[in-house]
Amino acid sequence: MESAKKNTRHVYEDHAATWDEQRPRHLYERKWLDHFANTLPQSGSILDLGCGAGEPVSQYLIAHGFQITGIDFSQPMIDLAVTRFPEQTWLAQDMRSLKLAQRFDGIISWDGFFHLSQSEQRLFLGKLPSLLNNSATLLFTIGTGDGEVTGTVAGQTVYHASLEPDEYQDILIEHGFKQIETVLEDEDALGRSVLFATR
Repeated sequence: MESAKKNTRHVYEDHAATWDEQRPRHLYERKWLDHFANTLPQSGSILDLGCGAGEPVSQYLIAHGFQITGIDFSQPMIDLAVTRFPEQTWLAQDMRSLKLAQRFDGIISWDGFFHLSQSEQRLFLGKLPSLLNNSATLLFTIGTGDGEVTGTVAGQTVYHASLEPDEYQDILIEHGFKQIETVLEDEDALGRSVLFATR
């Protein structure tokens, strides 16, 4: 499992073009993206963690007038995003060691956050107060329960981890989130498990 975790970044760097070509564009995430967008102020600021090459998630939010700061640890992914949406902010950074001065109205991490280990996820969630405005929304994909698994990208092994849904809820309540919704294996989102929370 440790080797898969170490390999994950290299997979997304070495196979950025392949991943981008194979990434579904039919917006199976639309229900959740609309739910997320409807909680945010007009032209609000969004931090997209694990933004990939910017399509289709950031693209959809940009089309709805939001200002995006996209973060990905794969420089080739960021290079593609810059080419596509040069008016937005795209940064090659690791979400475990973010260097951002801005606070955001919303944070989204669709198929990104769960590449962090359980301990790294806990540490990141503890930093949310420094990243978010007082009224803000969070939308992450997570696992169905406590554990670590592997998946594949371009035939290469990548790492995923999750906490128990109740632990996510406890942490978010501690950091001022008042409405928390967890949907496991949502059939309307290709079976993704989704964590949605507002402050």
